[in-house]
Amino acid sequence: GNLYLMFEQKTKAGSRLAEFESLELGQEFKVRDESLEVTEKAIAKVSAAEGEIPWAVRPGLSHTYADLKSKQGSIGTLDFSEATVRFYFGSRVTLDAIGITAESNLGIPQEISVQGIQVNCPNCAGSLQMKLPDQSLRITCPSCNALLDVREGDLVYLDSLGPKKHTPVLPLGSKGVLFGKEFIVIGFLKRFVFHAGKSYPWSEYLLYNPEVKFRWLVATQDHHWSYIEQIDYPGSTQGSIVHYDTKFFKLYDDGTSTVSYVVGEFPWRVQIGEQTKVKDYISPPLMLSFEQSIAQTDSADPYAVINSEVTVSKGTYVSADEIEKGFSLKEMRRPLGVGAIQPAPVLGYRFLVACGAFLVALMILRAIGGRMHPGNPPDGWLMTLAIWVVIGFPIGALLYQWSFELKRWQGSDFSPYLGLNQAKQNFFGESS
Repeated sequence: GNLYLMFEQKTKAGSRLAEFESLELGQEFKVRDESLEVTEKAIAKVSAAEGEIPWAVRPGLSHTYADLKSKQGSIGTLDFSEATVRFYFGSRVTLDAIGITAESNLGIPQEISVQGIQVNCPNCAGSLQMKLPDQSLRITCPSCNALLDVREGDLVYLDSLGPKKHTPVLPLGSKGVLFGKEFIVIGFLKRFVFHAGKSYPWSEYLLYNPEVKFRWLVATQDHHWSYIEQIDYPGSTQGSIVHYDTKFFKLYDDGTSTVSYVVGEFPWRVQIGEQTKVKDYISPPLMLSFEQSIAQTDSADPYAVINSEVTVSKGTYVSADEIEKGFSLKEMRRPLGVGAIQPAPVLGYRFLVACGAFLVALMILRAIGGRMHPGNPPDGWLMTLAIWVVIGFPIGALLYQWSFELKRWQGSDFSPYLGLNQAKQNFFGESS
């Protein structure tokens, strides 16, 4: 749903920008004193065209391109569809900013609400409902569990996914309210990363709302939940620390995820075995996830598109109580341990003020007691013990906070407490 205003710019002959094969995701180039980073490199096809266009357009025509983005928000596109490479440079805009309104002659028509339609599975002839026929590119049949491709309104059989292996906590078609928006669950998939001889799976629920479009709910194997939305991230995708919206995020995970299970409908051509390079950065209760698609050049899927891009998503921790309330569920499993972006307990100022006030009160009582009964002052040991008990509360709370952070980072190879966690494991004989 983003709009970009771009103008063609001339490139120098022999420029590295004009060599498609040499471009790599994350590679940076200087353009107009800005550093642009390659965020997508792909092959696209023309699906439709309307109006006056100053070059030849033919449906189905393929062309290679690369998208670039700067920290300042500028964007660029390299078009390799002709012998001479074309470079376009511009920025993200809104209709209001460029003087286009719904009432103008060039106005964009209002969104049309598309109702779900009934279609038949080409594999088993069973009936299935497409909730978003104008946006979905893949759908599974609830009868035979076949994976189907959506092509111009037609369904094409791709593969049999075998018997259903998982029961989603949020059933497909269920509705719920999160962050003031009502969503419907239209898809469910499972992914995993394999690290140090172990598989770490998680579940993803695709949500849809007509206003904000697609969102995700992600549940880890320890039953911690997060709400995911794709963002337009202007910064660099490299390094162990990234900055976004006044916050610094630390690298938590770096690996390759694999899709192991799908059911429902999806706005991209998902497939079993699809792999993505993933980097997760955390600043609890938030997470930034950088995902780089891995082109399936040897895929048996006849509709697979060779595509390599980096997408950035922001995750927000959501409690099981919020999920339960929002989707009218009962007896959801409670989270185990400490989640990667689970908010740490906070020492409120009222708690600290209360401890300080109680400590001052003890000192005052001791002074008053000594003055009123000079021959029989308050028990010094008892008073000292009371003072240490009062001091011990905030100290204990701070130690608990520290322990909370140790547990949060325990499963990460990038933990700032890596040495402490290792020493703890060696001393107690624990395993991560």
